[in-house]
Amino acid sequence: MLRGFLWALCLCFSLPTWAQSQKVAYFELETTAPKHRNTLEMANPIVWQQLKTIEGVSEHVLTKRDVRRLKKCKGKTKCLKRWLKKRGVFALFYVKVTDRDEERHAGISFRYLDVNGGKRFKNHNLVWTYDADLLNYDVEVLVRRWLKPRSLKGTLKVTGLTADTQIWLNETPLSEGLMKEVFTKQMMAGTHSLRVERNGYVPYAKNFSIDHRKETEVAVDWRIDPLHEMNQGLGEFNPERTEVLIGAGVAGAGALTWLGAAIGTLVIGAEVEKRAQAQMLFGETHEELVRQGQTAAWVANAGLGLVAMAAGWCAYWGFTPEEESP
Repeated sequence: MLRGFLWALCLCFSLPTWAQSQKVAYFELETTAPKHRNTLEMANPIVWQQLKTIEGVSEHVLTKRDVRRLKKCKGKTKCLKRWLKKRGVFALFYVKVTDRDEERHAGISFRYLDVNGGKRFKNHNLVWTYDADLLNYDVEVLVRRWLKPRSLKGTLKVTGLTADTQIWLNETPLSEGLMKEVFTKQMMAGTHSLRVERNGYVPYAKNFSIDHRKETEVAVDWRIDPLHEMNQGLGEFNPERTEVLIGAGVAGAGALTWLGAAIGTLVIGAEVEKRAQAQMLFGETHEELVRQGQTAAWVANAGLGLVAMAAGWCAYWGFTPEEESP
């Protein structure tokens, strides 16, 4: 079995809310192999440095009794949680360095347990790439995600905006983005949604991710709204145009024709109903009434069709811009 340097960081916590000072302690459980000693010497202060950047964290010195108890637990979560609650400690970190591959690269394994979490450790593995800056960033993101997630923040940068652009972040409208070509805002790390709208263009929407201490840029790709472009091609309705007045007159004539034919149809229908009650549905008089009713119905339909055609004529010429005379 690979042996490594295994130690724990104990974060003191006054339940159920953060106290003004949460203490941190390193607890060495095993000695490390000589080949990993340099890695541990570099990782140890980096982890401690990042823990101290979290507001309220300070060092807690383990007593001999604490050391004996932690050794006795042997990594069992039930035992460790009882110790955490008894000592008023919020969380426990184990960090172990082991062999990663045949090229003898080191792997740094993080394990985390807190009094409010589940029955298992949270795990995260990193490969030591001899880049101290990268390790520093990865450790910062890790300890903050486990201890104080809301402290993970990055920057959103939205470009391609105009003065009339409206912005929604996570379905919440913003006002500070108006009148700016570039919009920037600090946000919590994680996945968010963006929606921007502009008169005459198709709304732009996108989901994006914010990483801690990094900038995420979203370039808005505007596309012209074809419906808006079509509407812009129509002028305002002009009721005084000659073609519109002619169409209105035709529509009026059609309406009167329809009204007269409809009244005639009703009158003829009433007469036919009387003859039906008198059982007089025969003879030339009855046939003449039927012909008159059919003619009235046809005239009414023709009048209605004329009204529809005239309305279309008025709409076409009313919205069509007049050509200017040279």
